[in-house]
Amino acid sequence: MKISKLVILLMILPLMFIIVHADTITATLQNQNPNPVAPGNFVYLNVKLANSGDSDIKDVRIKFIETEDFRIPSDSPEEIEAGTIVAHGGYKGSEDYYEIARFRIYVDEDTPIGTNKVRFEVRSDELGEVITFEFDLLVQDDNPFLEVSNFDIDTIEPGTSKYLNITLKNNNNIPLKKIVLSLDLESVTDDAISVDQGSNQKVVTLLKEGESKDVLFKIIASPDADAQPYLVPLDIEYEDSIGNSYTSEVLGTIKVYSQPELSVKLDSQTIYSTGTGKITLAIANPGTSSIKGTQLEILSNDDYSVVEGDYHYVGDLNPDDFQTIQSDIYINNKDNAILKVKTTYLDSYNNKNEEILEIPLKIYSSSELKALGLSGGSTFSWVSILVFIGLFVGAYYIAKKVFHKKVKLRLKR
Repeated sequence: MKISKLVILLMILPLMFIIVHADTITATLQNQNPNPVAPGNFVYLNVKLANSGDSDIKDVRIKFIETEDFRIPSDSPEEIEAGTIVAHGGYKGSEDYYEIARFRIYVDEDTPIGTNKVRFEVRSDELGEVITFEFDLLVQDDNPFLEVSNFDIDTIEPGTSKYLNITLKNNNNIPLKKIVLSLDLESVTDDAISVDQGSNQKVVTLLKEGESKDVLFKIIASPDADAQPYLVPLDIEYEDSIGNSYTSEVLGTIKVYSQPELSVKLDSQTIYSTGTGKITLAIANPGTSSIKGTQLEILSNDDYSVVEGDYHYVGDLNPDDFQTIQSDIYINNKDNAILKVKTTYLDSYNNKNEEILEIPLKIYSSSELKALGLSGGSTFSWVSILVFIGLFVGAYYIAKKVFHKKVKLRLKR
């Protein structure tokens, strides 16, 4: 059976029509906004449809093909009616001969960072087939944040060393790499902190998404370091999975502390037996930690009574500071006397310290006083009385002589 040439021609024409139109419809990704887009966010894609053929193409539709990483939200269409795409849209100078299809797409939180493929399908009854287009979509975290979840070191004493533990945590959904940690110890006050072993820089090659890692530095405090908190800057450099570099600075605190020392000693006394006299106390700070708001209270007991100067405010005492205070006391016990002194002060971290000190006074018997060449009891009780009596007697005789002279002069007249 012979098939006429007319029949064959009629069968081939539709195929030629489809091929011509298939070759003339084009789609390009005009832009994405934002660019790049971070996982867990929406992105707008503008797709430009053009027709470089000689005839218009009607009823053109474009559809976004969803994947696990890219989805169309429920309130947005997955297919857009582009209508008629006029001819000659693919030639130079024909910028107005195209249509724009705008899609709103959700980027899944687990979408890989980097360049990803998105796919569209274009169809029309006149085309007779579905044309597929693929475009590159850039996904990238918006300045991925590297968290320092721990900056921990025990309180350190001057001249000693301890380990500083820094914990890094990657809360992003991408890995971070080439993480460089640098302690800026040159900016620490008075060079009080330095590295005891190794350098001030550590490198973490890779920190996967959701991963934490500890980094250790061995730190030493200067023997001359004051007892106080020191701010230590930590500089961090790192890269994301596609090579973008980021920097951040974190401030940590290292506490230097030494137990404060307050020394209260008997410096001198003027009374060595029962009676009234002065005592002098020497107050010093022999430690490396400052002492603030120092107060001393001399507590009376059965051995003695405080006549004057039971309370003294000394104030702040820096290391190696020295002061003296005086009080008048009356010693009741001829055999033994223990001075009780209550001290109150704040350390460099404003922690309150209270302590009652017992300071033995020097008490001697009469024979010991003579052997040592010391006066015993209150000098006022005997010496003062004798001096007073002597002055009174002297004044009496002087006044008596003056009176008699005046009487004689009057009698002569």
